[in-house]
Amino acid sequence: MFNPFKFLTGGIVKSVENIASEWIETDMESAEAKTLMIKTLDPNGKMRRDIAGTVCRLYVVYIAVSLVLILCQSFDLSTL
Repeated sequence: MFNPFKFLTGGIVKSVENIASEWIETDMESAEAKTLMIKTLDPNGKMRRDIAGTVCRLYVVYIAVSLVLILCQSFDLSTL
């Protein structure tokens, strides 16, 4: 028996699946060229390690400031 609900949902799911598949797929040559360019610019990964270290330090600062603000709010020190 014909089920219009199944027909509509199957079509919607399939079209979303096709769009996602096209969006995710990358041209292999383009990806290899980008990888080669990154390795050429940063052969031993020092720049990436430096960036990761900086991000970690900034995250620690973010957590510390958040903790101070939470404590100030908890003890009603927000008027200082």
